This record gives sequence, structure tokens and C-alpha cells, in this order.
Amino acid sequence: MKSFAIVSAMLTAITLTACKPQTPAPAAPVSTATAPAAQAPATITGTFSGTLPCADCAGIDSTLVLTADGKYHLTDAYQDKDHSSFVSEGEYSLESSGKTLHLRPSNKDEYDGYYAIVSPTQLTMLDREGKAIEGQLNHTLTRK
Repeated sequence: MKSFAIVSAMLTAITLTACKPQTPAPAAPVSTATAPAAQAPATITGTFSGTLPCADCAGIDSTLVLTADGKYHLTDAYQDKDHSSFVSEGEYSLESSGKTLHLRPSNKDEYDGYYAIVSPTQLTMLDREGKAIEGQLNHTLTRK
């Protein structure tokens, strides 16, 4: 008789649970890792510049312009190289919870660029994998 009562109680519990209306799961929050730069904080837009190290010249005068529509324009002018310069354009986004700037060039022959966002006024160049560059040389761009 006890087993009949236990089985009846279990069947009642299962029936009541199965009849319970299901509520939809809440929508997942949008990740900032792939959010376009247009949704990025306005403090990242602007012009950043500095002189970066160069293996075979005195330095590279680098100017990075970030616009509110998620586009970038990067000019690298090599010092002592007869006005040799390189221009890259494309789109940017914020990654790693807004701590890393990712440049995606329109020209797919170019490498993606990465910068650590040190502060609203400073960016530090990262390597091609988005990791810190080891050494004592200055890889910082400062807001103009």
C-alpha cells in the first residue's frame, strides 16, 4: 500500500510539472567582443599619433583616425625614407570588454591591427595576435 501511495504522489507531481506553462528564456545580452565600433564609447573616436619603433629607420610617424561610424584611417610615414608612407583603411571594433581595439583593413592583403586601450587618451600597439609587445621600445599613440 505504501508503494502505491508513493507512485501516486510521483505521478501527480510529474503531471503538475508537465502542465506548468513554460516561460521563454530571457534574451542573451549582446557581446561587446563583436559589436561594431558605432556602438563603442564616443571616447575612442578621434585622432591618435606617435612615433613607433622602426627596424631600419629613425622611426615611424603613425597617425590613426577613428570615426564614429566604425571606420579607421591609419598613416605610417617612415622617417629618413624619402617620404615613404603606408596608408591603411577599414573598420574597427572593440574586443576584450572594450580593452582592445581591433583594426580590420579593407585590403585583405594587409594584417589586422590591434591596440590596447590604456586610457581615453592613449593606445599601445599590440602584436599581430593581439598580445603585448615585449621590450622597452615605445609603441604608444596619444590622442591629439
